[in-house]
Amino acid sequence: MYRWIQSDLGRKHTMHPFQKGHYLGSGPGDDVIREAGLDGPGQYEGINKYIEAIKNQGNLE
Repeated sequence: MYRWIQSDLGRKHTMHPFQKGHYLGSGPGDDVIREAGLDGPGQYEGINKYIEAIKNQGNLE
């Protein structure tokens, strides 16, 4: 992701399966996606956190 995401802030807020620091469990796909935080509500939360971080930083990296 370092190739496409140039800012430290962007990298910090990049969503990926290992973002919570552990390997995901097994089971139905929707459960695994939810555990990773990559389902709809998880993505919404991640996007809002990134927006707040940009606001708090005071610029658009």
